[in-house]
Amino acid sequence: MNNQRLAQLLEGTARRQEEAFTQLYQEFYPAVRSIAGTVLPSPQDREDAAQEVFSLLWTLPPERFPTTNPGAWLYTVTRRQALAHIRGQRPVSLEDLPPLPDPSPGPQAVEDDEQFSQLLAPLDQESRQIVTLKLKLGMTHREIAQALGKKAATVRWKYTQALHALRLFWAGLLGALVCFGLSLWRQLPQAPTAGGPTEGGVEMGGSPLSTTLGDWLPSFLLALAGVLLLAFAVVEGWQLWKKKKR
Repeated sequence: MNNQRLAQLLEGTARRQEEAFTQLYQEFYPAVRSIAGTVLPSPQDREDAAQEVFSLLWTLPPERFPTTNPGAWLYTVTRRQALAHIRGQRPVSLEDLPPLPDPSPGPQAVEDDEQFSQLLAPLDQESRQIVTLKLKLGMTHREIAQALGKKAATVRWKYTQALHALRLFWAGLLGALVCFGLSLWRQLPQAPTAGGPTEGGVEMGGSPLSTTLGDWLPSFLLALAGVLLLAFAVVEGWQLWKKKKR
């Protein structure tokens, strides 16, 4: 997040400069929507909350705009409005806003947002906020710490732990799916190979036992690997779930 650019546009918005507000809306709407997404699971609720944030900014008294760290301030305003959205509280009507371009994301952007939210779903809310602010908004650990009221070292540690846990969980789950898929694929009937090796006009082949083992053993090993990876993913998911419930 470009704090200098954000501060400049917020200053213009505080003076009710429509051009500055329009630029603020265009450039920071995706960031506001992503922040709202750390609280609101529904895509439509995120869109509504983001609109409400800008409605609030346009009517906010100039003295309530930030003088330092605008990124942390915008995060706090957005999160509070997302929580207010849950309670059914609304700011002034959106009709009071000046004419604005359509900020709605295209289908690909919506899909990317949904996939990102699903990837972070195993995390607790605080870890989800930290990862979102870091990856989606580009905030530094220090800026995130100021926004959340925590130490920068704590934020850095939580961010690292969250990414590590997500990698282990999703790698185990996807690895298990791949192994199960390959195991099932090997069980499908295989088309006979024309022109197999022969000696003296008689096909050369191993004993029935070795043939059976040769067909069965790889599938069994793949299935076993899938079970182990799935068990690993379940354990990691259980650990994340316990942290989420604390």
